[in-house]
Amino acid sequence: MLTENQEKYLLKIPTYKIVRIVPYDPKISGIVQEIKNKIANAGINLEVKFMGASALQISGQGDIDLYIFCPEKDFQIYVPKLEEIFGPKVQGISIIKWQLEKGGHEVEMYLTDPNTPSMQEQTKVFEILKNDPLLLEEYEEIKSSANGESFREYMKRKYEFFNRILGVSSEPKILAQQVNKIITEWAKEKSKLVIAIDGYTGIGKTTLLNNIATLNPDTIPVNRDDFLLPREIMQEKLAKAEDRSKIFELEACDDKKLEDFVNRFRNSNEKYQIDTYDGVSGNINIPKTYDFSKKIMVVEGVFMFHPQSPLSKLWDKRIYLEGDIEKIDERRVKREKERWGKDYFPETHPDSYFRQVIIGLKRYIELYKPNEIADFVLKV
Repeated sequence: MLTENQEKYLLKIPTYKIVRIVPYDPKISGIVQEIKNKIANAGINLEVKFMGASALQISGQGDIDLYIFCPEKDFQIYVPKLEEIFGPKVQGISIIKWQLEKGGHEVEMYLTDPNTPSMQEQTKVFEILKNDPLLLEEYEEIKSSANGESFREYMKRKYEFFNRILGVSSEPKILAQQVNKIITEWAKEKSKLVIAIDGYTGIGKTTLLNNIATLNPDTIPVNRDDFLLPREIMQEKLAKAEDRSKIFELEACDDKKLEDFVNRFRNSNEKYQIDTYDGVSGNINIPKTYDFSKKIMVVEGVFMFHPQSPLSKLWDKRIYLEGDIEKIDERRVKREKERWGKDYFPETHPDSYFRQVIIGLKRYIELYKPNEIADFVLKV
């Protein structure tokens, strides 16, 4: 998936431009050392970092990318000195660029501030690839397989790969942009579209849902928790249960009410009011109004794809959020401790309801593999 700026850059690339990939040339290291020596001999005491495919010694476009790290406020000191060695710069204000040709290879040299976000990101990608042989092999395959193809498509694949290894897609707003594009495509096929978002508790389902609703005014955001059974009924069920986690897994939601709600959306274009669950009192007494003239309904919650639940057949499309469960648990516990202070009730306590939810969720993920049922899996 791509960021908005990446997509804008791709649109600027001519459709006719083709990428040519060549094997790594061992002579490049000598060319780089020669350029570094010229810079050092001129009394320029700045770090010169060699990055890119040639620095990684893999197939690429055969070019040499050199970055001279310098605070932007000092550019005026070093630009004249570098122009004495390499000639006039070809472009730049926040990044100064020179283009050379050495030993049959194009050299692109940049005077750049290493503390800018874009430069830090680029450096991070390089260091990840340099230290991970498997990722490096995957990256070289992306390059080699693109030989002779569209340069725009080649850059798109690179961006997607970089975003994945950097975890860019974990940013909530970017996640929502990515998902909204997919939803928009799905919506072209139906007059009314119902989508379920499933995932581990605390992974970010509600945040994603709210961001999608902000981006797409034709979306009705719905929380499964609004359709929970009254607390009194749940307490009765739990008191009789041999395994309380199974109550939370399959019997906590008023499935019939939610099913009727979804079906009414599919068959109506009117506004619809319904009483929803109050998490404070445990009663069903919070009225909410939904505009069923909209085209897309997105429902988020847990156990959404459970094969034993009648809800699983309601969804036209399924989105699953996947992440590191241990880190999510740590983050949630920390948040709850800060929220409740001395009144915090630990999830490890046998009487903790939330402990039963966690047990049920982990069983559900292990047995039914909701990520394999999903139409789209989002790694967060």
